[in-house]
Amino acid sequence: MINKTLRNLIIVLLLIASFGCKSQSDQIPAHLLLWHSFETGSAEEMILSTLVGNANENHPNWEIEIASIPYDQINQKYQAAVKAGGGPDLYLDRNDQLGEMVSNHVIADLTNFLDGKLSQVTENGVKGMTVDGKIYGIPLSSMTDVLFYNKTYVPEPPRTTDDLLEMVNSGLKVILSPTAYHLFAWHGAFGGAWLDNSGKCIPDEGGWMEASNFLLALKDAGAIFSQDFASAEAAFTNGQTAFLINGPWALRSYKTSLGQNLGAVPIPSGTLSSQPFMGLEGFYVNPNTKNPEAAIELGLILSDKESQKLLMDFAGYIPVRTDVQITDPLIQAFVIADRTAILIPQNAGFKKFWSPFNLMWQKILFENADFSDAYKEACLQMNNENN
Repeated sequence: MINKTLRNLIIVLLLIASFGCKSQSDQIPAHLLLWHSFETGSAEEMILSTLVGNANENHPNWEIEIASIPYDQINQKYQAAVKAGGGPDLYLDRNDQLGEMVSNHVIADLTNFLDGKLSQVTENGVKGMTVDGKIYGIPLSSMTDVLFYNKTYVPEPPRTTDDLLEMVNSGLKVILSPTAYHLFAWHGAFGGAWLDNSGKCIPDEGGWMEASNFLLALKDAGAIFSQDFASAEAAFTNGQTAFLINGPWALRSYKTSLGQNLGAVPIPSGTLSSQPFMGLEGFYVNPNTKNPEAAIELGLILSDKESQKLLMDFAGYIPVRTDVQITDPLIQAFVIADRTAILIPQNAGFKKFWSPFNLMWQKILFENADFSDAYKEACLQMNNENN
């Protein structure tokens, strides 16, 4: 639960940020229902509620209702509600299911409505909400992996794979998650390709072989590849390991545990910059809404410069607007990582990526499988399942 002092401070800042705002659509009476999945009492939930309250005050003809849906249920419930002719007017969620929602016609095309209104959003921020050249979401924040480190053991963080390998060889401990998600950044660090322009997985050994050799060298030096991520996190936050790769959702927790000893940098580069996956969170508009313009305007208000800054300062969110001033080096590490990140593909075939490539890393790291065979097998399985 957020303490009272912090709650009051956020409210004051929100009121200052909203001072002088003028309604652009007071003449349009609108009842708007917003769905989100923030936990009750969380900083995110409190900021969103206060932002909505300010929007309501500045648009007196709006009646805004908020509903919280559990994270693991919200997308399924949203799609079912829209297909049945109902659902909220505005929906806040990650872009994990964006391509599927477009295919299922459960979110509105916002391209024309947003013309000229996303000029301060990063290129990746806009692209991450785009499918087949059309924009379907209003970007709010980004989610990309970085390398967290403990300054107690690491006064100067590793910038390259050689730096990291040297540190592990010298005795510093690192636990890595052997999954297709958390290990994805490395092949790009060595110039590796993954998909061709058609979305077909291409069994090109360039980059992937080098990434495999690097990770095996880390393992030989003492790096631990653990399938128990909760234990890996506990070891890091308890000060038992020097490094851990994870995303911004962990930032507040790690800050609480390590305080000033917490550091973060983009995942070290090889011959090129690392390329982790990049996800986004943003607002989507229901095609069934009776108030599309008001719903879009509300989404833009809730993702504007002041809103993203408050979520950054009090909830550890990573802004996707270029006009948000960043002073926290931990936040800056994520912003830098975003620049070379690979946007999560929004085609149906991408769903077939996870299982084959999770299995590939299992074989390479734990079964001493030949890398070339393991990679080609993973690509073949992915391509076959996608016809």
